[in-house]
Order: sequence, then C-alpha cells, then structure tokens
Amino acid sequence: MSAWIPAGRTIHRMKVPRRNDAPFECSTGTRDQNTARKMEAMIAELGPKDLRAWDILEAVTSKRITLPMLWDWWVEDKRDLTKIRARLADIDLAKSVRAWQRAVLLKAGADTAAHYLHAVESLFENGTLQRSTLTPARIREWLSSRTRLVREGKELKEVPVSTGTARKYHVALSSFLDYCRSVGVLDRDLMADIPTPAAGAPRDRHLETAEVTALADAMGEPYRTLTAIMAGTGIEVSVALGLRVADVNAESQEIHARGTKTKGTGPWRDRFCKVATWAWPYVAAAIRGKPRTALLFNLPRDYPLTTSKHCGSIPVSGQS
Repeated sequence: MSAWIPAGRTIHRMKVPRRNDAPFECSTGTRDQNTARKMEAMIAELGPKDLRAWDILEAVTSKRITLPMLWDWWVEDKRDLTKIRARLADIDLAKSVRAWQRAVLLKAGADTAAHYLHAVESLFENGTLQRSTLTPARIREWLSSRTRLVREGKELKEVPVSTGTARKYHVALSSFLDYCRSVGVLDRDLMADIPTPAAGAPRDRHLETAEVTALADAMGEPYRTLTAIMAGTGIEVSVALGLRVADVNAESQEIHARGTKTKGTGPWRDRFCKVATWAWPYVAAAIRGKPRTALLFNLPRDYPLTTSKHCGSIPVSGQS
C-alpha cells in the first residue's frame, strides 16, 4: 500500500484495500512525502492485518469520503475510531442541494437559483457539508470571510464583500437550511442567532437631460412617453399608468398625480406636478386627439412593468 507519485505528476497516490475486491487507487492530496508515509501507516493500521476496520475503509473506496478527509479525521480525533464512525454516520447536507435547487426554481428564476447555489457551495469542503460541522460559529466565520477582487492599478486585491453582497450570502444559506428543515434533514434553525447583514445603499445614476431624452427616444411606445413623464415629473409608475387626459393641464403644463393610497379619510400624496420643459412635447403628443376620459397609456394597472427593464425611476438634473 506504499504511496507513489505517477510520472509527470506531483501528488502522491495510494491503494486502499477492499474486503472482496482489488485495492482502490486514490489520491492522497499531498505532495509531502512525510505526510504520505503517515497516511500509509494509517491505512495499514485500519487494514486487514490489524484493526480490520472495513466500514471505515469502505467509506473511502466507495467514494463517500476522500482519503485526505479520513486523514484529517484521524488526526483531529486522535485515532479514535468511535468518533470517526460517528462522523461517517453524519448527514451530508450537500445531498439535499439538487432537490433544494428544484424548489428554488419553482419560486424564482434560474439566475437566482444559480447565485444561491454559488453562495452555498462556498461552504462545502471537498463537495460535502456535514451536518455536525455546520455550527452557528462556523456560519458567522463564513459570512465574515467573504471577499471579492478589486483592481488597484495593475494588481488585483482581495477585499471584504459589501454588506449588500454579504446579505445575499445570508439569504441564500437561509433558503437552503430552511429547505433542509422542511424535509427533516435539520431539526433546528441554525440561522436563528445569525443577524442579517445590513442592506447596501441603492446605486443611483443621475442622468442629465440629454441622456434622459436619448434613453426615452431609444424606446418604443408606450415606454418612450412613460419614461419621459416619470423622469420629467417624478411621478411613480403606478400613478403614471393610471393617468387620464383630464389629469393634464396643457395651459400650466402640469399633471394631476392622484394618490393611490388612502391615509385616514383622504387621498395620500395627491399632488400637481410641473412637467419639465424638455418632457412636455412627449405629454402633448400623448393627449393629442384623445377624449378627456381616455387613459394616456393602454396598459393595465397591474402590468408587470419593472423599473430596470422598461422605464425606471430616473433622477434627473436640469428639469427646466
């Protein structure tokens, strides 16, 4: 069972005995000859001429665990076979990942599922996540150690992720562990005492008038006019979609933005908004030839219009 390095390689390999079959060849995961020799001694002690610990050896030969993982346990548990067997009886949470991903896809898109998977897999060790090793202390250490690469001059530097990104890691792991609890793999909430990182500040992009008009003109209708009205008045999308011709005062170039909620007994945020000079031509074209009761936009109030896809809530400078 001596370790060796194959030609052209740098990592030692070893053969692990099997009870009723030829020895199983696998990697030791180490370049160090001294460590490889110690791993040889471990396998010899567990093997047929000594302890005959077939259940432990079969965990390696069946690829349930790797030889380096068994070596780590051997050292950490000080050759205590009872503790090693308890580890082998542990549940690998990684085996629940595929089913969890299917559950995520039922509620969110493929992009969200992929980001969640990337976050959770950063907790894995050799593709596994043993239930006994996943403690609140380890989760806290994992969250605080997330980093990203930034370029400083010609060099890349590793820095901590933003609180917003740390929050995404927290949400992803919470989703996975909630699923594990729902199917009985976990019996308690490991995230209960892990505070959610603060949300990051929104990333604002303030556009100049020329940029807003270029953005609007690049769109088809009704998004061109909708973008111009929202950017030129500050009216929110839900109110803008309910505007009628009667809400537009052509003489003063104002729009009556009717509140969509009630506060007490009266309308909330019911106000008159001045239309920016650059945006007025879009409004004038939208009301031309229409009866006063007509909607400016022939879209239902619950139309799935997202700020990132079609129009956006666009802060504008120079509205005159």
